[in-house]
Amino acid sequence: MLVIRLLPVALIGIPTSPYKSGFLDSLSLSLSLLYAACEELRNSRMFLKLLEAVLKTGNRMNVGTNRGDAHAFKLDTLLKLVDVKGAME
Repeated sequence: MLVIRLLPVALIGIPTSPYKSGFLDSLSLSLSLLYAACEELRNSRMFLKLLEAVLKTGNRMNVGTNRGDAHAFKLDTLLKLVDVKGAME
């Protein structure tokens, strides 16, 4: 929550307007919701199992290559899962 504490200091040079208070309240609420969502994901066993399954699947697909024994992956890789196609047997 460091960002929220530093925000008023950063806005000292901005001219006062009637919308500033509402903006700061809205921003504070949005940041609080984002923080709560991150905590939910961090403490979620199902999300952890999903990430483990993605890692295992990627390792299985890449077996025999230098990528086949990965210990982690970047989260933006999840966006690429839509493009993965399976082989029909």
